[in-house]
Amino acid sequence: MGGIISKEKLIRLRAEIEAFRGTIHNVRPDDLVSLARSLGREKAKRGKHPTYVSTLVARNPISIPGHPTIKPRTAASILDELEADINALWDLLDEQERKNDNKKLPARAVFKGTNPR
Repeated sequence: MGGIISKEKLIRLRAEIEAFRGTIHNVRPDDLVSLARSLGREKAKRGKHPTYVSTLVARNPISIPGHPTIKPRTAASILDELEADINALWDLLDEQERKNDNKKLPARAVFKGTNPR
């Protein structure tokens, strides 16, 4: 997962969500779909509206209406869910970093005896 999603990318996506919140009356469905796909969500065949499910973390499916305009309250709710995805992915990346740090050996364990320098 580290190659697909990085903390830098999550920071950029969070800034994008905040920008959409500033223009909540002008959020288009394509913008939300693009964000959802950037966070590892794929379109699923269920529901009345196009529904996107997460392939990276266990999260609720999100329905993104395909209308030309989305009501501000609906857009805000979708943005809230996408921001929760960012939080879940951030936690997952933190957990992976902790696991990788535990696998590293201290420098003294590698060099027994005299220092090679």
